[in-house]
Amino acid sequence: MTGTGRNAVLPTVAGILVLTLALFSAGQIFNVPISGDCVVADGIGRLFLANETAGRQALVGSVLWPPLPVLVRLPAAAFLPDGLAAGSSRLLSAVFGAAAAVMLASLIRSAGGSGWLGVATGLGWLALPQVHSAASDGSPSTLAWFLCLLTARGLYRWLENREVAALVRLGAGTAGMFLTSPDSAAWALCILVFLVLDTLASRTRNAQKEAVLILGVLPLVYAAGLWMLLCWLVMGDAFYFLRPLAQAASAAAPVLDPAGLPLSFWAPGALALFTVVLAGLAGSRSAALLGASACAVHVAGLALNFAGLIPAGGSFGAVAPALSVAAVAALAHSRLPRQAAAPLTVATGACIACFSFFSPRATPPLPQPANTAARVERHVAARSPHATVIVCGYDGFRLLRGSHSPVFVQSLDLDVRQVMADYAGHALFLLVPRPAGRAALESVHRKYPDIHRYGVDGALYDGDWNGWRLFQLFPPPTSELPPKH
Repeated sequence: MTGTGRNAVLPTVAGILVLTLALFSAGQIFNVPISGDCVVADGIGRLFLANETAGRQALVGSVLWPPLPVLVRLPAAAFLPDGLAAGSSRLLSAVFGAAAAVMLASLIRSAGGSGWLGVATGLGWLALPQVHSAASDGSPSTLAWFLCLLTARGLYRWLENREVAALVRLGAGTAGMFLTSPDSAAWALCILVFLVLDTLASRTRNAQKEAVLILGVLPLVYAAGLWMLLCWLVMGDAFYFLRPLAQAASAAAPVLDPAGLPLSFWAPGALALFTVVLAGLAGSRSAALLGASACAVHVAGLALNFAGLIPAGGSFGAVAPALSVAAVAALAHSRLPRQAAAPLTVATGACIACFSFFSPRATPPLPQPANTAARVERHVAARSPHATVIVCGYDGFRLLRGSHSPVFVQSLDLDVRQVMADYAGHALFLLVPRPAGRAALESVHRKYPDIHRYGVDGALYDGDWNGWRLFQLFPPPTSELPPKH
């Protein structure tokens, strides 16, 4: 799957195409359920292309749902009908999953392994249950994996050879990861800390320090600045997307449950930590930092899970086995003959694979209960032919999957009084998600902390629908409402 110089292009492209076809076909043939995160990203893209206010707000409004997974879907969403959206998302996840496997093979080669060892490692990692399932179900996680391995390869090549091109890859990878998912953003920040510490601790020329700053560090700063600018233009507050962090910090109870995580979660981290210790004793700085990058995947995931920002054992953690094996390969090939290093790398990968086959899916399938949206629509239509249901939060994209009914209006930044003014004359209903998991960090629960339990002024409890609570809104006299925009 990899080569050297210009000869690398053809086998790399061919490898990506073959693996993409295999992953996409597996998802279609075995009818792998589309992931919930995929449904949310597709829904945001659909509203954004329709020039809806909620689409623009959803694109930039939350650190829990960064914009890059949506943006990479827009070209397909713009030209394909809605019925093919799921297929295009499957194809996209398969492309990035295949590209991540090829990037892992390239990282193994950079660490001193043979081409066949790189191919075997990439295919072995792709065969792990949590990896190939996410690469077949449209999950945005594969984009984060590809950028992670691109960043890791750039970091290793920079530490070994001080290549400017490697620093460019590292900077592009960290910038992209900041815009992809909360755990990948936290990992990218860890990598930049490693890079800066290495630059300060080693005998680095001034020109190289400037290169680290301009090519390695500033791209992530530019990405953050761009997100802040868009957030200011759309939401009127440059830091609006960071509000879930403050909301999570004020939460009463963390959701961390280390005992509930499978052994396959801990094994790559333990191996990486052991590799860091051995590399430090052996004086191999590049192998030590590669192992530290694998440990950082777990540290970032556990920290964000403790804050309630991501579920335990999030799908980004599936890249940890790849980084752990790459760290072992780097250490082994720097201190052992190739005849001994290659079998050690293969044995390490095989042990991690054995643990991983006992792991649950990293991205759970989208639940398929009775059609909640259709049932709610029939319920409100029986109450009034002019009913409008305001659906709050990002989970609304999952609820309304496949629904194009004009009865439902999505809201990412709810203002109850403004809604009453905008929909005067309608029978108004409000559908609020239960404040659990990531839904607890939705803006509706931040602006109206007790809305799910008590409702708001002018709201009357109407019923519960599979984790959603329905209220009917009764507007005050017209003179008390704000003017319509």
